[in-house]
Amino acid sequence: RLATPEYFYTHWNRNDLKPLLRSWLSMWISLVLITVPPTEVYIGQSTYLMAIICCIIPCGTLSLIQNVMISIYLMASTCFSWAIMIITFKISADVRGNMTRTEAVRQVMEAGLCSPSLSPAELAVCFQKAVFTGFFIDKKSSIITAFGMLASYVILGYIRKTNPPHKPAALIGIIFTTIAGTYGNFFPYFDGTSIPLFIVKPLGLVLCLNIFLSCVIYPKTLNSSYIANLSQEFSIIQKITLFHTDFIKTVRPTQDEWDSRENIREMISSARKMFPRLDMEAGMLKKELAYTRLSADTCVSLGHSVKTLLNALTGLPFMYDNINDYKSIILEDNQADMHLKRRKSSIHQVAVTREAEKKMYEPVGKYDQYYSMTEILKKEKQKLRYKNHPDNEEISTPDLKDLDELLEITANSTIDVNDCCNEAVEIMYEWLVEANKFKVYTLVIPGLRSERKHHQKELALKIANIKKKLSLVVNEYKSSKRLEMYQDFDIGTYSGLSEVLTTSQLRMNYILQGNLYGFYLMEYARGIEGALKIMNDTDINLPKPKLFHPLTSNYKVLKSKTEGRFSQENEGNNEYFNENNPEIIPGMNKKQSHNRDPDSLPPSKWYHSIGAGLYWIYHSVVLNDDVLFSLKAGVFTVLMAFPAFFKESAGFFYKYRLGWVVIITNMGISEYVGTSIYSLVVKILYTFIACILGMLAWYISAGSGNGNYYGFSAVCLVSSFFVVYYRNFSVHSTPIPSIITTVTFVLVIALSWVGNTYPNISSLEAGWEVAWIRFASTIAGVLVGTFASFFPKPTTGKKTIRMTLSRTVRETGNLHCDVREFAVHRIKFPLIQVDFRDDVTSKNMTALFKKLIMTGSLMQLMIYEPPLTGAWPAAEYKKLVNTQTEIFELYRHLYSLFKRFEDPEFWIAKCLDQFGWKDSVFMADFFAVIYMSSGALATGNPLPQITPTNLLAKHLYKFGALTLPFENNHHHRHLNYQFSQQPPYRNSVGDDGIPIRSIESRMSHNKMDLELLKSYDGGLYITGIILINSIYERIDRLLLCVKELVGEEFENDTYYFEDDQN
Repeated sequence: RLATPEYFYTHWNRNDLKPLLRSWLSMWISLVLITVPPTEVYIGQSTYLMAIICCIIPCGTLSLIQNVMISIYLMASTCFSWAIMIITFKISADVRGNMTRTEAVRQVMEAGLCSPSLSPAELAVCFQKAVFTGFFIDKKSSIITAFGMLASYVILGYIRKTNPPHKPAALIGIIFTTIAGTYGNFFPYFDGTSIPLFIVKPLGLVLCLNIFLSCVIYPKTLNSSYIANLSQEFSIIQKITLFHTDFIKTVRPTQDEWDSRENIREMISSARKMFPRLDMEAGMLKKELAYTRLSADTCVSLGHSVKTLLNALTGLPFMYDNINDYKSIILEDNQADMHLKRRKSSIHQVAVTREAEKKMYEPVGKYDQYYSMTEILKKEKQKLRYKNHPDNEEISTPDLKDLDELLEITANSTIDVNDCCNEAVEIMYEWLVEANKFKVYTLVIPGLRSERKHHQKELALKIANIKKKLSLVVNEYKSSKRLEMYQDFDIGTYSGLSEVLTTSQLRMNYILQGNLYGFYLMEYARGIEGALKIMNDTDINLPKPKLFHPLTSNYKVLKSKTEGRFSQENEGNNEYFNENNPEIIPGMNKKQSHNRDPDSLPPSKWYHSIGAGLYWIYHSVVLNDDVLFSLKAGVFTVLMAFPAFFKESAGFFYKYRLGWVVIITNMGISEYVGTSIYSLVVKILYTFIACILGMLAWYISAGSGNGNYYGFSAVCLVSSFFVVYYRNFSVHSTPIPSIITTVTFVLVIALSWVGNTYPNISSLEAGWEVAWIRFASTIAGVLVGTFASFFPKPTTGKKTIRMTLSRTVRETGNLHCDVREFAVHRIKFPLIQVDFRDDVTSKNMTALFKKLIMTGSLMQLMIYEPPLTGAWPAAEYKKLVNTQTEIFELYRHLYSLFKRFEDPEFWIAKCLDQFGWKDSVFMADFFAVIYMSSGALATGNPLPQITPTNLLAKHLYKFGALTLPFENNHHHRHLNYQFSQQPPYRNSVGDDGIPIRSIESRMSHNKMDLELLKSYDGGLYITGIILINSIYERIDRLLLCVKELVGEEFENDTYYFEDDQN
């Protein structure tokens, strides 16, 4: 990346350079202040710390409120460390007998280090030299200082480990602790301000500078930044919808461009990368002063709309993959062998090749009978051929042209909805961009405010019109266009699996996928309607900007006027969430089962409760992995500070700035082997490069002399621009390379100026000496940090990935239970609504997605872990992560589907029957697969050779979910029997005893005809069957993925499987 930095050429535009200007000025001013004598008098030689803060936290990309909040966090962390150091210094001074400065000066003179005849200024310099040679170092006080520093390191390290957003604040606190602790230990008397202010002054000054620049240089609020990010998200959504609309209109399975459907996944992935930033910014929106049209609640609601739209779009790849399965079925050779061809390319892959032994693992899953939907249809085709056509005579099967024709019907029936959605997204994007321009500067620029008002009215009219148009188009699709897929379909000629891959069967499969696509399209349109409603309400209630600040109830007032509480249930309806709705079940996700201690019963005595509390504290705090890691890092960091605690080495420690070795050691301690090696390599490499560049910049400014104000300032003006450009826009796996490079550059050039301008015992010679000492300090620090990472035993990231995936697999079972529970609640309480702010199930899904994303990030660093016993099966783990991601996506779609039934009392009940969720034996197999997969990943133990997998095939053949239970489908008469035997959920009947509702009347007469399934709820019912089949298929695939990693045990002779193989 350093040789060909693509990022260097992609950010030379106005939008990227505007925030860069603030970082540039902050960095340059911080460096120039080093050359100003009054600054040196006020702050001291630590003025260069201002530039280091600019490297760690560049202010340009942050809004005003973010700079303020970060400044508060940094100062809070610094003050916390300061408080610990004050306590430490006070105890240390008491141990030394509370010596005063006068007594300390007298001891120096008595020792002959300073002459009494010196002037006060000369005596102060002489005393300072004596102090920093370690003259007053005392063992007892050093021990106290070491323990005080250890306490600060452990607490700040724990914060840094467990709270990623507070990492910069914790790092500043660690730097403060290092400087204050090591240098403060040199002084024999209590002074709680001199050394701490040595750091606090430059820190406070640069934070004030950053806040000031945020106010005067292209000022922007967080609200504006959030709206800009939303605009960018809508821009990506627009690209996705345009691509999809063009794809479904023009591309067919027979064309080579069919494989370009994967572009949808890539664009969705790029849009989702901004979710963490949106979530982080959303938490601060109400804390700032903003003159805007969009309140914090409006922004959050629009952010939720973006997520809703992208969640709906994630269904498109699933639909296209299903159509591609039909394509593969059609391409199957009609004279294929009867035996089913397994998907060895995806399931029966070799897990690992051991180069040393030159052998491969045996394939796993031979007897698990895993079949995908495609394979099951192929199997039925082979059975049909050999049963009805023993002489291998040709049977009539469709070709790809039939599939193209059926996809053409889908495109034609949905073209109006797709075009209207594209138009709506384009208008919403334009609306957001225009709303973000209606800011406070329109009050002072003549004519601009009236222009913004005019644009607002135009866009308000467009929003209102497109909202009405979309509603009409959606209603038309639901009432008529959606039914085009059923044209010319004769249900009387369709008999389920008995006609696999005939034209009738293909048409039936198309109806299945047509309903699935219709569901995703309606979810997408519903999300657009929700966003349009928010914008329309804003146009009505707040056409002009308004001043919002956190000290008033403006947000709540606007919320009650415009937004209400949007729920996922009413996004497409013109109704708001009713906080007094009696159908809301607050404790829906409250779990009734709990873990038990197998070694003890629940506490029954008062001392049992005390013991249980102590036990929890011991295991949750004392043995907590994060606490132990922070303690280990603190101990090794203090050990590296030991030279400052002994008289013999204290002077050497101070002269050569070994405090940076201590800081680098703390930064170099990582949790995993891969990250430790990565940190070692990049820190040494980028420190070396930065030292060279720093020396080059210094010698350009000073030549062979001591430098001058103007040359130093001019060089810093140019170099600081590239420093902040690299810090803001460089692309690396972690921020470590950009931080270490910029900090090292600043240290080399800044300390060179300090050394030449203010020569004394604490300064180094300029240029070369500063560079090589910095480089040597980095090498020493990262080597010790890497050793500490491996002590007492190395922690491999491979195990962490495996354990994380084990937990996410286990959480799949809990997620399944949450969705099942919601389905039951919709039956019992049909009007139940779920506010997205309080949707526990959706939040759990989001948390699982975040875990998988973090796992993927950690997997990228596994290339740095040496493969001591064999190559790491990265492909298998990637396949496992992808499978889990698809499972969570499908559960999200199923969860949304349960919210859309208009008659949940009937249709969801039928879904639960058809899904197999009321069959305890089938559900036992389902949970067994999840439990076995999770346990095998956690322990690394092999799985049995025979497992209860093959859930998809069991579900298809047991519950008839491969086709649909039509009245003449003799293969699944048991389903009709279930429909006829189960009483209707509503008891209202006519005089003849037949239920009043026609839908129940049909069921009571043992019929489920095509007209019933043509209803909107019938289409959702069909969609639910497809979604649950897809989930079961991926659960089967998940277990075999785990088997590829852990292997098998309890081997059985093939004799026992001959019947299954035949």
